[in-house]
Amino acid sequence: MLNNRRNLILLTCLLFNISFLFGCDNQEQLPVRKLRITIDPSRQQELFIQFHKFAEKHGFEIEISDYGTGGESYVVWMMRDSIQIAASHTPHDREIVSVGFYDETRADPVSAKTLEIIDNLFNDLRSYIGEIPNAIISEQRKTLTITIDESQREELFNKMQKLADEHTLEFILSFSSDKSLFHGEINGEGFHITSRPVVGSSREISMVFFIDYHKAPSSTSLETVDELFNELKSLLGEIPNVAIAEEQ
Repeated sequence: MLNNRRNLILLTCLLFNISFLFGCDNQEQLPVRKLRITIDPSRQQELFIQFHKFAEKHGFEIEISDYGTGGESYVVWMMRDSIQIAASHTPHDREIVSVGFYDETRADPVSAKTLEIIDNLFNDLRSYIGEIPNAIISEQRKTLTITIDESQREELFNKMQKLADEHTLEFILSFSSDKSLFHGEINGEGFHITSRPVVGSSREISMVFFIDYHKAPSSTSLETVDELFNELKSLLGEIPNVAIAEEQ
C-alpha cells in the first residue's frame, strides 16, 4: 500500500493540476525510462485493464486512485521488489498519460541487470498499450527547461523555426485564444519535439524530445534526436540572458 507521504505528494500534484514531469510524484528520484501515452479519455477503463494485465503477468502489486476527482485525474502505481512504475494523468493534459519506470535501489549508476529488467518491462508495457485502438506511444528521451522573459518568446519561436528549416522538418505553432499559452511542435521521422510554458510559471518553458513508437523509430532517429537536442540547445543559448537546464 502507498505510504502517507506518497499519498500526500500525489494528492497535492493532482489538486494543483501539475503535469507529471517525473519529479512531482517522487521529488528525490528520476525515472530510468519515461513513456507517454496519448489516448482518448473515453478509453480510460481499457487502459486500466491493460495496466492490470501487465501487472498480473509481471507480479506487480497495482493501485489506482483518482483521489475523488471522478476520473479527471488519476495515478497508477505498480510495485515489485526494487522496481516501481508510476502513471499519471491530469486535466491539464486531457489525452496524455505519463509513465515512469523507477529503480528503487537508487543506485548511481543504475546496474546493468536493473537496466535490462526495466527495458524488458518498458517494451512489454508498450505492447499491452498498443492493443488499445488509436493509442499513440512515445518515449520522452530528453528535456530542456528554458527560462526567458515573456517578451523573448518570439526569439524562441524563431530558433525553433530555424532548426526545423535547416533539417527540413515541420514546425507547428498554436496559441490559446488570449495568446498567453502556446504549443510548439517540430515533427520528424520517428520523433517530435514539443515546446510549451511550464504550468504555474510565467517565464519557464519546457522543451521535450520524444521518440515515436507508432512511427517505428530507427537507430537513425535516435541519433537525430541527440543531434537536434545539442543543436537546439546551442541556438537557444544565443538568446540574451536565457537560462537553460537539461535533463537527460
